[in-house]
This record gives sequence, C-alpha cells and structure tokens, in this order.
Amino acid sequence: MPAIAALSINNGATALSFSPASVTGNIAEWEYTGDSSYYDGRKVLTLSVSKPSKSKVARVKGTVTIPIMDPTFESQKNGEMRVNIDVIVPKISVATDRLVMANIAKNFLASTAFQTALADLLPTY
Repeated sequence: MPAIAALSINNGATALSFSPASVTGNIAEWEYTGDSSYYDGRKVLTLSVSKPSKSKVARVKGTVTIPIMDPTFESQKNGEMRVNIDVIVPKISVATDRLVMANIAKNFLASTAFQTALADLLPTY
C-alpha cells in the first residue's frame, strides 16, 4: 500500500496541492484549504479500496467535495458539490483491463457531452 502523500490536482486553471488529512481504516482523505480560512470551506478528496471477499469484486471509491460558501458571510456554507466515483472490478480482471476502463471513464468525464451537461445542467438529447 502506498503511503499517503500530497496530491497535485488541476482545477482547469491551476494545480491545487491537496495535503494529506487522515487515514481511517481503508479511507484516505486529502484537503485543500488554500482559498478559505474556514473549516467548512475546505475542498476534500477521499479514496478507498475494498479487496474482494465473497463477492468476488473489488471496489475503488473516490469522492470530490467542493463547498459552496456564502458570498456575504464567508464562514457560512450554503451547500456542496460532490462527485462520487464507485468502481466495481471483478477480481479476475488484470491491470491492463483496469487501466483501459480508467482511461475511458476519465475521457468520458472530459467529453464535451459531460462538460456541457454539468456546466449548463441540461440533459443530452
């Protein structure tokens, strides 16, 4: 298992450095506090891996949480945007299969269809 280290994640304009925050069980958490001095204003990434047991599948879960802070009362969180990633992998799959799947998922998220749906909150038709 790799040791938890800082993650550099590009937000579309610049790279943000997410610092290791905690490891609890199999869940690692990173946070970015660079644009908010308030606890509720931190951006959070989580990652966990569950090994296969009787189910014969492994799960890799990731979460991106971005708070929406009040523009007037900067310490007040009005809500949050969240991306939940839940990857189910049969234990018989090989690393190359998993990498192909990861690349397809990454490129789907980067596709014009997905980006437009997210930006404009309009379905594809």
